[in-house]
Formats: sequence, structure tokens, C-alpha cells
Amino acid sequence: MSRLLNKLAFANPWLVLLVWASFVALHATYYVESILASFPADGEWYARSHSYQLLAFSFVRFPLWLVLLGAYFGFRGYWQGKASAPSKRGQA
Repeated sequence: MSRLLNKLAFANPWLVLLVWASFVALHATYYVESILASFPADGEWYARSHSYQLLAFSFVRFPLWLVLLGAYFGFRGYWQGKASAPSKRGQA
């Protein structure tokens, strides 16, 4: 488990951002298309547009993605600080 955490903590931050952004884009696409596919034809005209649904995504789902990204970078800072701190093992 520790090896996996080390790999996650010391991953390239640009790669992490790229993967995060691609998953956000995939989720936004899925969200918009699934909402519009099940939307009734007699619904409000503005709610049937992609831009309105993307705006709804940005208010409802995107903050959760930002929290996830912040949690990762918080974990990264904690784990790197823990790895660089001198070990207190053997000191009395």
C-alpha cells in the first residue's frame, strides 16, 4: 500500500491535472448528453440547450471535482512532507 501511495504522491502534477481535466470533460459530456436525451420535447426551450446544461454542471457537479483535486494536492503535500521529515525511530 505504501508503494502505491508513494507513486500517487510523487506523480507528475501536470499529468495529474491532465487526467483530472479529461475525466471532468468526460463527466460533463455524459451529464449533458444523458440529461438532453431524457428531456421531454415540451419542456422549457432554454433547458434543452447544451450551454444551459453545461452551466448546470458547473454549478452542481464541478465543485465536487474541485474538492477532489484539492484533496489530492493536500494529500500530496502531506505525504511529501512526511517522506522528507527525519525519522524519529531510534531516538529516545
